[in-house]
Amino acid sequence: MTSGYTTQSLLSTAVACLGSLQYGYHMAELNAPEAVLSCRNTIDGPGSSWFVRHEYLSCIPLDTSEIGLVTSIFSIGGLIGSMIASPLSDKFGRKNSSFINTSFFIVGSLFEAFSNTKSSLVLGRFISGLGAGTSIVNTPLFINEIATHDTKGFLGSLNQFSVNVGILFTQLLAINWANTDQWRYLLFMGFIIAAANIVGLSFVDESPKWLVKHNEIELAKKSLRALRNPDDYSDEQIANEISQWIAEMSDSNPPGAESQSLLPSSNIEPKSSNVTMLKYLMSSEFYNSRLIVSIIMIGQQLCGINSIIFYGVSIISSLLPQYAVLLNCAISLLNVGVTYVAAVVVDRAGRRPLLIGSVSIMGIACLLTVQGIVGEHPYVTVFAIFSYIAAFAMGLGPIPFLLISEVTQLQATTVAQSFGTVLNWMATFLVGYLFPILNLKLGGYVFGIFGISCAVVGISVWKLFPETRGKKNYGEVWGVAARLD
Repeated sequence: MTSGYTTQSLLSTAVACLGSLQYGYHMAELNAPEAVLSCRNTIDGPGSSWFVRHEYLSCIPLDTSEIGLVTSIFSIGGLIGSMIASPLSDKFGRKNSSFINTSFFIVGSLFEAFSNTKSSLVLGRFISGLGAGTSIVNTPLFINEIATHDTKGFLGSLNQFSVNVGILFTQLLAINWANTDQWRYLLFMGFIIAAANIVGLSFVDESPKWLVKHNEIELAKKSLRALRNPDDYSDEQIANEISQWIAEMSDSNPPGAESQSLLPSSNIEPKSSNVTMLKYLMSSEFYNSRLIVSIIMIGQQLCGINSIIFYGVSIISSLLPQYAVLLNCAISLLNVGVTYVAAVVVDRAGRRPLLIGSVSIMGIACLLTVQGIVGEHPYVTVFAIFSYIAAFAMGLGPIPFLLISEVTQLQATTVAQSFGTVLNWMATFLVGYLFPILNLKLGGYVFGIFGISCAVVGISVWKLFPETRGKKNYGEVWGVAARLD
């Protein structure tokens, strides 16, 4: 291993990212089977699935507005999950919160897979949304708190990479299972992934930063030793890293790294216990964080990504029906590949250049999509959608969740992550619910709205965002750029 990575740090990140993978999986699980699930189409399967043999309905009748409800109720669950994620994560820890997240996924997946009514399907999607909302807050926090400064970019980007892997996994399974007999297997697979996540969590330690915040210094040192390379981190350096955390959490001067005896729990008075959501929203102290988080988390969704994730098969089906599922699978594969490339380069290229380049290409791709759909040029549309997805995956996809903790004071990172994710879910709901309606009224011109959003986000990043690459804390981030307050 290189100095920044150890087996335990990679394992912990991988297990944490299973929560993000489930977020992506459930977000896209209805994309391919939507037509057969809602009784609008019939695609013959093998006729021998477990659900067929046990006389579960082959479809659940849903009209256009009901499909929008079943799709977007996931976002409502995610919104509520994100609101409760901060107190859950702060009270019970990142690891225990992951158990809670996964429990939501288990229950939601079972409701979805065994649904015979619209209400049961809606309830299952809502519960799965709760899991997605809590996990998408908790996972970036956990990764940020176990990573070194040199690995935060790569490991943090694996959060969005895992979301995209979940989306891709859904599309790959849909190639065989998006039929009248087997679509329930797609929904049941969420239960299997959640069960694997429960097993994986048994091999992961609690976040050392969370332990320090709760005065568990010895446990924090033990966890940190496992996460850091012993060839590069002595006991003195472990103590020094904890000292730096205490300095950020406390009003007092940091204890000297040379004496671990200067790290007793009784001397730690973390500010984090005083930062409530209300204080974060009202205090001018957090203005910088609120502004950046609001712009990037709302903008990520209003640029239109979930019009493709939720309804990509429907869009492509109207142009190239015989290739719809395969093309959507290829889009997801591209998303995964480019997101991995972004994870590798984000610590070299910087956050701002990647974001500006990303939204610029996305905006141009949106205009091409308008031209392709309105002018009935299917291959132009497919090229534009592929370009849009690649650009999103390079910047606007992975960076926002990584950026939140980098532009926020340490004592407020949990509430900032929750605040940003709530905004993100609200925007996700708007896109998920309104896109089918606007698409019917405006046709391809709806992508022009997304293009305008891309322009707004790009200008905002250029004018307002600091570069956070290589910065160790909030002071360094805002000390080298013009302050916004």
